[in-house]
Amino acid sequence: PMNPLTPRVAVNRIWHHLMGSGIVPTVDNFGVSGLPPSHPELLDHLAHRFVHTHAWSTKSMIRELVLSRTYRQSSDMNEAAYLVDPDNRLRWRMPRRRLEAEQIRDAMLAVSGLLQLDRLPESLVTRIGEGEVGRNIDTSILAAPMNHRSVYLPIIRGIIPEQLRIFDFPEPSNVQGARDSNTTPTQSLFLMNSEFAIRVARSFADQLLTDDSLANDSERIRAAHMRCFGVPPSEQETDRVVKFVSRMQAGRGSKEKLQDPTQLAWTAYCQTLIASARFRFVD
Repeated sequence: PMNPLTPRVAVNRIWHHLMGSGIVPTVDNFGVSGLPPSHPELLDHLAHRFVHTHAWSTKSMIRELVLSRTYRQSSDMNEAAYLVDPDNRLRWRMPRRRLEAEQIRDAMLAVSGLLQLDRLPESLVTRIGEGEVGRNIDTSILAAPMNHRSVYLPIIRGIIPEQLRIFDFPEPSNVQGARDSNTTPTQSLFLMNSEFAIRVARSFADQLLTDDSLANDSERIRAAHMRCFGVPPSEQETDRVVKFVSRMQAGRGSKEKLQDPTQLAWTAYCQTLIASARFRFVD
């Protein structure tokens, strides 16, 4: 209770996860080699409230921060503010952020209707058998399709699931308070070609095509946009998608007779939504 560093580190990490970066940007390093806080008085204030007002309750601290004006700011650009503070250290807007690896995977499963919210009865590691992982043991069970939330994926040193590793999941053998957030060609290739992305897109398309409440293509497009982005498409976007689906159906009908051209066209469209930057980034 008498250590002044403990609550400051705690509230700084909470702030980091909510706001995109910490009041002390180097969340793992409060020492002389780390960066100084952008708002030292605010850090002291939050640390005091964390201990004396919220009794060390992380949930109460989160509630106070998400109800603040700072958290509820938009990510819209302000040219005048940018000229004064281009790095946004004074918090004049909410930074645009990419979802973390687990969130991207869960969001893909959620929009496709595949996400299972129930808890796994046991870790997948228990199904491998006795012995040391990585030494003459079949670990294919870890790569099998699984529709449960990412929190139930086993994280084993040296065997990180591809859906997480591609999107900067941290090395599990190291302490890493702030994750990297890179945009790489590997991520685009994964969203275009991986079995997981194609399976998700196909299920998403099936949901749209079999929903009796959606009477036509325009309603399906609106439902898909609302599910992925939370906003309806514009008239221009709807017209473009209708033309895209029609062109796909006409172009693939004769070449891929073993597959339904309508299903192929809507799968391609759904995969386009999931692979878009708009799906992976929070404004």
